[in-house]
Amino acid sequence: KVYCRDMESRRPIEYITLTGGEGRNYAEIYQLSLFNPNHCPFNGSRNISCPCHDKGHPDAGYTAYDKIRIDLDTMQIIVSDMQFARTLQGKAVAYGNAGDCYSTARCPQ
Repeated sequence: KVYCRDMESRRPIEYITLTGGEGRNYAEIYQLSLFNPNHCPFNGSRNISCPCHDKGHPDAGYTAYDKIRIDLDTMQIIVSDMQFARTLQGKAVAYGNAGDCYSTARCPQ
């Protein structure tokens, strides 16, 4: 669904409503890093009891999205628009971004 904001203005803004909820529509930079980055415990699965420290990525955060802004003229997503986003942890992470400093090993994801 397309949602239009500021329809009474000269420049309304269009958004696409995302389905699936917070667990499926988020951007994350993971905050934990392994003490031994050459290791891949738990076969790469996330486990809070990992041998980790929380001095990982300096921009770590988790942002959930309900809607994302789209420019209908160019058909591009405006990833910096956070109007319908909630940062649940750490710093705001732009839509479509992800990252971590968890491991340097080839951990399956």
